[in-house]
Amino acid sequence: MIILVTATLCRFILTLKVFTAPLVLLAESNRGDSSKKKKIVLTTLKLYRVEISIRLDEEAENA
Repeated sequence: MIILVTATLCRFILTLKVFTAPLVLLAESNRGDSSKKKKIVLTTLKLYRVEISIRLDEEAENA
């Protein structure tokens, strides 16, 4: 039971980091040359989307 709660908590924290990292990049992109930084933010968002879909596929296969 404790292991299940710990695993769920770790997954939740990881999910928060995944979703907040692009927001941090977006906030930092408002300073300086915005065109290059916006491209970095969009690329990062696409990578996170791919990573999340891969994780969901793996979890669906394991279930």
